[in-house]
Amino acid sequence: MQIVKAAGYKGWAIVIDEAETILRMRQDVRGKSLNGIRQICDVADRFHGLLWIFTGTPDFFDTKRGIAGLPPLHDRIKFETFGGFSNPRQPQLELTPFDNIRLKEVALRLRELFNTPNPIRIEQRITLDFIDRLIAEVTKGFKGDVGVVPRQFLRQFVNILDLAAENENFDPMTVLGFTDQKLNHEEQRLRQGLPYFDSEAEESESYAVVEF
Repeated sequence: MQIVKAAGYKGWAIVIDEAETILRMRQDVRGKSLNGIRQICDVADRFHGLLWIFTGTPDFFDTKRGIAGLPPLHDRIKFETFGGFSNPRQPQLELTPFDNIRLKEVALRLRELFNTPNPIRIEQRITLDFIDRLIAEVTKGFKGDVGVVPRQFLRQFVNILDLAAENENFDPMTVLGFTDQKLNHEEQRLRQGLPYFDSEAEESESYAVVEF
């Protein structure tokens, strides 16, 4: 959890990142956690200037193991779309997954913004051809699914920018492979061909609504 002062926003924001970790908890604990989120939704309008932000994977928002398993919460924050159009004012927003084009655009923008006394060297070393190759190398273990590993790619890309800036003779095109660095739980399971969470022997259709 992070409590941040958002730029341009006259108030505070509490950010609950990677809420899908709730899915790995026991069923009773998941139920209590989801009930807690429901109660936050119900009283959020009483705290003027305080913004709550929850981020999570589609499994967290759309499956019975997650929010869809608690109908009162799902009814409050469900995501709706009509013919591909969605209202940006609804409680839940959908982040469009990265694809090769968007990831390349981000890489080029990072290259442009990279603070270096020798930007020409960066452009000569970090070429479009190299960026394409890096995207392919980083995502090959995920069967080319770019949306799974943007943070892996960007961490690797920034590291190579630093190396190119600090070493005159560094040529990233001579690098033959790229190693995985600090994969999170979800990425490790995807690399192994496993689902995000382990199935349980008995899973109820929904969670009980609990008042605290």
